[in-house]
Amino acid sequence: MLTDLYEIKPGTEETGKYSFEVFLNQNHAVYSGHFPGLPVTPGVCLLHIVKACALKIINKALRYEHIKTCKFLSVVNPEENNRLLVNLEIDDNNMIRASVNAEDKTVLKLKAKLIEL
Repeated sequence: MLTDLYEIKPGTEETGKYSFEVFLNQNHAVYSGHFPGLPVTPGVCLLHIVKACALKIINKALRYEHIKTCKFLSVVNPEENNRLLVNLEIDDNNMIRASVNAEDKTVLKLKAKLIEL
């Protein structure tokens, strides 16, 4: 279902902090049902994008073991802004801190534990 929903550009790293540009496909089928006439990127898709960015760092298949905090602060309408900036920090135990920004707005803040599949 998430095939072609987004494209992650190669990331940058600076002292253990990673940043990725992610471009949303505003024509993806998910937006026809969420919501017709006012597309909103589902929160679960944003969580998937964060995990996909972490995969690019760790280079292993991952899943969420638990989510300590997850705050959705704003909606993402791909027609208004299809570019996201994902910022990640990952420690040695695969605990992540992430923020997702659209333009100058933070849309998601996350603290979670990832484990290998």
